Amino acid sequence: FLYFVNLAEGLVYLEREDFATARGRFTAAAKVRRTPRLQGALARAQWATGSYTAARKTAREALKKEPEQSDARLVKTLSAIRARRSREAFSESKALLARQEAEQSRSKERGAFAGRFTPVLLYLGRQATERKDWPLAIRAYERVNMKRLQRIYDAERKTATGKRTNSLREYNYHYGTALFHAERNSAAIVTLKRVDDSPAARYLIARAYSRDGNSQSARTYLKEAAENKPSYWLSALNESDFTGLMQRDSDFDFFVRNRGREPEPEPVKIESAQEKESQESGDSANSNSNSGTTKQPGTPSAAVNP
Repeated sequence: FLYFVNLAEGLVYLEREDFATARGRFTAAAKVRRTPRLQGALARAQWATGSYTAARKTAREALKKEPEQSDARLVKTLSAIRARRSREAFSESKALLARQEAEQSRSKERGAFAGRFTPVLLYLGRQATERKDWPLAIRAYERVNMKRLQRIYDAERKTATGKRTNSLREYNYHYGTALFHAERNSAAIVTLKRVDDSPAARYLIARAYSRDGNSQSARTYLKEAAENKPSYWLSALNESDFTGLMQRDSDFDFFVRNRGREPEPEPVKIESAQEKESQESGDSANSNSNSGTTKQPGTPSAAVNP
């Protein structure tokens, strides 16, 4: 009885992210019985409260009994990420994504995963983007729990010093980059616009607009990108997304080749009064000349010898 009561209460506190209280309840339950489910949940609570060594040990015990225990596999993956064992971390993260996708498919659910998986999905999305595996990156980022990501970001703002980690910015930049390379232009533009301080994001937005034939927006974002990184002007001359539009739009071609300078409008010639009077006099003379040579009605034509 004590096992079930403490396990149930611990799961409630775990869901509320009151990890210290949850850990206490799971520890009490473990004195009665150590099941894989309990050990997985305890490992999560230990990890969240900073007891990383204890969490790894508890997770290993759970996985010996039940190799696919979800919480224990999560802790194993987080441990590999923290220890920078990149090959293991990447492999475990992909496996976690596949397992959760399969579970969603069986339950006919869609959308984001539970918040506890968000750190792993962020890691996997970034790694997939760096490896240019755009479909994998999109799969990972599409499953990120945005409420959990916002809480991570809020915590970073309160505690980070120096070169601050910004998980929200990183998510938008890498996700937007993956969407761009997958040619999902509209979604890429919306996502990358959330990254205000990145010339690289502005450059990708300009390329996406160019693909869509929107020369005005392409101008705007290319110029913003090049203001912070002038080498983008040279890059644009060799970028197929831009050169295709340059071939179709002479003004855009001029804009790129002249580093953001707009083409000069054609000058409008304003005639002086003297020029206008002279033109009118000429028109009148021509009219009179034509009138003098016009054949009058009834005038016989010159005879033509047969």
